[in-house]
Amino acid sequence: MTKLLDIALADGRFYTLIDALRAADLTDILASSAPFTLLAPTDDAFNMLFPTGSSALMQDVALMQRILRHHVLPGKYLAAHLLLHAPVATLAGAELNVRLDGQTLYVQDAQIMLRDMEGDDGVMHALDKVLLPPTV
Repeated sequence: MTKLLDIALADGRFYTLIDALRAADLTDILASSAPFTLLAPTDDAFNMLFPTGSSALMQDVALMQRILRHHVLPGKYLAAHLLLHAPVATLAGAELNVRLDGQTLYVQDAQIMLRDMEGDDGVMHALDKVLLPPTV
């Protein structure tokens, strides 16, 4: 069985996301048997948001949980399904807009750089930005 977190770890561009999921104690949610969609900001995306490092944010578990839940959708949504079901609801309870501009797919203002990385527990899409909940 291939899990999305294993795919993210093997890819090498998602170490900050994996560390954040662990710090926020959210790996159990992602390890459940229910399929999910992970909108995965790359390390570069976290570095753009936190140029001096995300270690201070990692200390605020409640805030990190809110931000990360904003990147998880219950259910498995391939890229084409995201468009069909837009707006899509997150585990945080927010709705995210999805749009296609030419051949480029966006969730809110984040570009999906790599689509449809499938695992046994769902699907992951790589984002070029961290999505912030409306109240952050």
